[in-house]
Amino acid sequence: MKKQTLAIAMITVGTFGLIAAAAAQGPGGGHMRHGGGPGFGPGGLDGTGGPPIEMIAERLGLSDEQKAQWKAIHEKAREAGQPLMKAAGASKEAFDKALEAENADAATVGQAAIAMKAARGQVEAHHKATMEAVKAILTPEQAAKFEQMQKHRMRGRGPGPGGPQSQGMRKRQGPGESK
Repeated sequence: MKKQTLAIAMITVGTFGLIAAAAAQGPGGGHMRHGGGPGFGPGGLDGTGGPPIEMIAERLGLSDEQKAQWKAIHEKAREAGQPLMKAAGASKEAFDKALEAENADAATVGQAAIAMKAARGQVEAHHKATMEAVKAILTPEQAAKFEQMQKHRMRGRGPGPGGPQSQGMRKRQGPGESK
């Protein structure tokens, strides 16, 4: 009986260590710390995140109509995304509070982790829907170029908070493994 209790305690401690490492990145990994990734944070695609619309328009060769549509999509996305981001932030705070409690309860921490993951999933789904709406206004050539820009942007961030592996749990690399 003591061995079983000890094994359960060790598994619980290990699980909390993994959860704490994931939580240290904040909602949705590091890319959401400043407002939710491309198109949602300070200074960007629509004046709220990512590169400025002028830079995107030039690189993709957007028409005036496409620029207006792009801005409208991102304005709507920002408005709809703000409550999701607040909920994700609140769920992370609740998780941190539960985890850092003097007598942390495993069930409470686990429930908070599940709630945080669900909130993160809502933000990610919202972001994906926004990117799909953006792609819908582009020509096939522009969409291909946009995809390449997105891939390049993610590669440039590198691993770590905000990098391409920041969403969800990362595969831990052992000694001598390369990316």
